[in-house]
Amino acid sequence: MLINILLNRYMVQRVLINIGSSINLITLEVYKKLGFKKAYLTKVMFPLVRLGDKTMPVAGTTNLIVILGNKVHKRIIYMEFVVVDIPLSYNAILGRPILNGNNILINMDCLCLKFPAPGAIAVVRGS
Repeated sequence: MLINILLNRYMVQRVLINIGSSINLITLEVYKKLGFKKAYLTKVMFPLVRLGDKTMPVAGTTNLIVILGNKVHKRIIYMEFVVVDIPLSYNAILGRPILNGNNILINMDCLCLKFPAPGAIAVVRGS
């Protein structure tokens, strides 16, 4: 499911919700467009392993503010992202850490996310 999110005050489109992913991921290109430099990344000493046991180099990790929802019902989440320097079809991938840690439910029939927000249950429509 694809959604749009606010990531450090910028609207990021083409964000994939992937319940099979054990990390939250953004590309280095998006990271730089958010106004950050590669030097700000926390270095890691491990590669990512993807399908077929192929490894993917990691540029580093960073903590970013994610805002889900609308102006009335929103959820502000501070999450760690792995930054990779490879071309992807998506600008970001939200995996199980953000879903499980924040009580976010996915309803694939309605193509929406549901999560608790102050005063209500908020819904984010996807495509």
